[in-house]
Amino acid sequence: MWTRFLPLCLISMFLFSSCKKDKELVARRWKSKHLEAKLYDVPVLLNAQLVQNINNTACVDESSIISYEAEVSHESIACYYQEEMERLGWWQTAAFKGSETLLNFEKPNKYCSISIRPFKKISRVIIFIGQKNYD
Repeated sequence: MWTRFLPLCLISMFLFSSCKKDKELVARRWKSKHLEAKLYDVPVLLNAQLVQNINNTACVDESSIISYEAEVSHESIACYYQEEMERLGWWQTAAFKGSETLLNFEKPNKYCSISIRPFKKISRVIIFIGQKNYD
């Protein structure tokens, strides 16, 4: 009698474990899209890959830190952000260029810093964005 139910039990175990993985994937994608939505006025490189490391991607109150990787030189990425941030209404307040690049931008109610770090054949872009506090 148990031999009839054993295949059914095994199939249901595989289905439920698959559902859990699907839910985790959906949750990660939602979190990724939620973070990207907070950056509505900060451009994101085409074909950039979001880094899924919780230490590199955070969201606290009205500030966010998000990290991308792209197969583009860090010099090209710096030019891209300088042009696109201006187009989206940001003004550049500082630029530090060397083996790594740090670009600081400002809007009337926000700050944004973009760190561009070369790593082997890719570049990592870390975007820090936060609201200005007028206490």
